[in-house]
Amino acid sequence: MLMSLIHNMALLVALAVGLQFIHQLISRKTYLLQVLSGILFGMTGILLMMTPLHFAPGVIYDGRSIVLSLAGMFGGFVPGVIGAAICVIYRLYLGGAGAAVGVAVIVEATTLGILYHNLRQRDRKWNRPERLLLFGLIVHVIMMLLQLLIPGDTGWEAFEHVGPPVVVVFPIVFVLAAHILLEGERRRTFTRELSESEEQYRTFFENNHAAMLLVAPEDGSIVDANPAAVRFYGWSREELKSKKVTEIDNLSPEEYRNRVEEVLSENNRPFFVKHQLADGTIRDVEVSAGPVPLSGQQFVFCIVHDVSDRRKAEEALQIEHQRLNFLINASRVGTWEWNVQTGKVLLNERWAQMAGYSLAELEPITIETWHNLAHPEDLSRSEAILESCLRGESDHYECEARMRHKEGHWVWILDRGRVMEFDHEGNPLWMFGTLTDITHLKEFEASLRESEERFRTLFVKSPVSVVIHDAETGEILDANPAAIQAYRLNSLEELKTKDLWCEPPYSFEDALAKIRQTSEKGSHNFEWFSKRADGEELWERVYLTPIQLNGKTRILAKAID
Repeated sequence: MLMSLIHNMALLVALAVGLQFIHQLISRKTYLLQVLSGILFGMTGILLMMTPLHFAPGVIYDGRSIVLSLAGMFGGFVPGVIGAAICVIYRLYLGGAGAAVGVAVIVEATTLGILYHNLRQRDRKWNRPERLLLFGLIVHVIMMLLQLLIPGDTGWEAFEHVGPPVVVVFPIVFVLAAHILLEGERRRTFTRELSESEEQYRTFFENNHAAMLLVAPEDGSIVDANPAAVRFYGWSREELKSKKVTEIDNLSPEEYRNRVEEVLSENNRPFFVKHQLADGTIRDVEVSAGPVPLSGQQFVFCIVHDVSDRRKAEEALQIEHQRLNFLINASRVGTWEWNVQTGKVLLNERWAQMAGYSLAELEPITIETWHNLAHPEDLSRSEAILESCLRGESDHYECEARMRHKEGHWVWILDRGRVMEFDHEGNPLWMFGTLTDITHLKEFEASLRESEERFRTLFVKSPVSVVIHDAETGEILDANPAAIQAYRLNSLEELKTKDLWCEPPYSFEDALAKIRQTSEKGSHNFEWFSKRADGEELWERVYLTPIQLNGKTRILAKAID
């Protein structure tokens, strides 16, 4: 019996090898593969029945129960039925008292195997050794129970003498054989998945629009390049495959080794390098690299993107950003960004400095930060202008207001802004603006107003005739009451329209020449002849002085009788 078991195991190993060979010939699951597998199982069963253990005339024991349960378990319905049919035909051919029971064993083992195949398809846990052993035990316990159907006492005697070793040994042999076939199945699955993966990779590699390189990690040799890489670099595929990566990039050998170590450890990120093209052009590229196993070897798979234009744009943007920062710092303006919908506010340091604070002191910064610092009298006006801008009634916001300084005094600021981003419904989202300290301007304006008020008081109340002329045209722009009375007139308009001050021997051209001389060379005085409205002659000493009014040069003329 031992030799028979050894012979059976050898045939089962040969069965596994044969199945592997068939699967290599026919890679896809087709009916031809199932038919050939069924024939192989059936022929193996015949070989086992050709060298059986003879218990009695016509009563034999062999490993066909193992083979056919394996046929159903691994092949499924078609291979199982074909294998069973072949074995049934041969067992009937052998004949004998146990022929009918032998056929029943074939049907029983095959049926249980097919049922177990369905269980395996649903859940891979049925491949566990303990479950396989239980299944083998069930198959062979039922097999031995079927022996009781043999006519006469032969069946009972076979059950007593052959049953124990069969129930003990055959399940173990079944598990060993199943393990061999499972390993083959796993190997075929792995090979198929690897082949499919490589095929997908090859399709992805060949048809992608991005330049791709396959590189040997040891020395940087380019193993393969896709058509996009050929177009990008300008070398033929064979020329690229004759080069090393270090011949086209600007990495030193040490930098290359460090980069490869990062890639192989899968602790890598896209990196930027410069690559040289066939025509000598240097391009900025972004390389995304990762390890990829192909045909049992490890390679570095590189996707190369030309980012020269993007890098130039980024550099230009960086320069523009730097210039903007220089302008902001040079102009000493504060900047603010306000999310209208969330209330989030971003300020620069200069904004805070205008109020005597640092940004850290103002944290947390929201729109309420401005509300707390703004003068109550100015805040309502500021908010009204702001709301008008947010409603779209004006395209910008501009407001002069006072802001409380950290030391307690008020600082005048010019606040300007505009909505620059809207949400998908057209509502204001982000508003950007500047804050300018105009305290000195306001102080100057106040001083100027005070000065003008003093001038106006002196101008009006002066007992001396005072007339203001345009420096270019000589036109009378204003005159005090003393000047109007000196000419015996009733209003400024009369003085402007009557040329009483341009009497012979003097003319308007003479007066204009003296006015322009004063504008160019400064103050001087002279005697001048004119007439009053009632005809009385008038000699005056005239003093001309250039002055600035509202940013323009005027000539102040004082006349003393």
